[in-house]
This record gives sequence, C-alpha cells and structure tokens, in this order.
Amino acid sequence: MSGTHAAENHMPAVVLHDSHGRRVVAAASELMRSLRFVFERERADSWAPIMKSMGRACGKALGVDEDAALAAAGRPALAAQSLEASLAVLQSKFTEYGWGVLAVDVSGAADFGLIIGRLEHSWFATSFADGTFFTDPFPAGVILGYFEHITGQVLDGAELACAGRGAPHCIFAVTTPDRLALIAGAITHESAEQLIARLKA
Repeated sequence: MSGTHAAENHMPAVVLHDSHGRRVVAAASELMRSLRFVFERERADSWAPIMKSMGRACGKALGVDEDAALAAAGRPALAAQSLEASLAVLQSKFTEYGWGVLAVDVSGAADFGLIIGRLEHSWFATSFADGTFFTDPFPAGVILGYFEHITGQVLDGAELACAGRGAPHCIFAVTTPDRLALIAGAITHESAEQLIARLKA
C-alpha cells in the first residue's frame, strides 16, 4: 500500500506494478483513515493486529517472490545471500512502494536475537499525523514476515516509537515471541531506547 501515486491522481486507490511486474495497490491517505475508522467502529482495537497480520503476510510474500526471481537468475535464495544483500532488497521495497526510508540494524542479532528497524518519512505516520496511536503496525509486520521467511523461525515484531506521536522516526523491534512479551506492557509508556535496552538485558 502506497499513498504517493494515488494521492497525486486524486483517486482513493489504484493498482500499479512494481519493478518485478507485481500488482501493488496504492491507497490514498483518506481511504486508509476511513478504513481505520470502520475497523475500529466494528471492533475496537482491531486495526493494529489486522494491519500487522497483513504486513506479515506481505513481508513473507516479498521474500518468496525475491527467492523466485533469484532462482530464475540462477542465484542462491535470500537465506544463502549475504545479510547486506537481503537487507538491501527489503529496504529498496520500502522506498519503491512509498512506505518510507527504512534502515535495518542487525548488530544485535547474534548476541540478543534482536533486529531493529528505523523508518523515516513513514507514509503511515504522515497519513495519520493527527492520531495519538501507533501508526505503523503494517511496516512492523512487513519486517517481521520478511525475516521469518529468511530465517525460517517464528518471530514477533512491534512498533516501539512512532513518528505520528512525535518521535523523530518510527522504530521497530523483531525478536522471538517470548523476548518481545517481556516488554509488551511497557511499549506505550517507555522510550524506544529503554525498550531496546530491556531486550538486550
């Protein structure tokens, strides 16, 4: 979901094709705000888990599609590529789809099983700039699903800081479900730095 092209054309949603020829739905900010209103009206607090689940499926699909493209080119799958190459694919997709500029930090992966994503110019944070809630469960899910595909492990992910709530940029953590559960209750009232320190304790 990208708002850039749809907003430029003053349309609620359009179907585009990415650099691999895949169909991508581009939704305008107004449509996404309306969808969130409907979701929350029908079932309170349903927006975030639904969007995270959609993002997770999207992240896995990105990994599957990239592996297919690599196989067609006679190259090893993402899991056999260097970590830098795998990250470059994910980061380029965020830019291509208009979700924002993503930087992924895997320096804590070996010692703590922790992956940190930082997203600048988040389309979701911009679209929901007037909200007090965390706006980026979808990107959190995309990062989660992508790394689940690469590692073959069951992971979990969460948004730790949100540009829509005044943070300099959105920050995400991906780790094992048991480790993430340790900070779940503190996410809304502790800083991202404090939460990351807990995950590394």
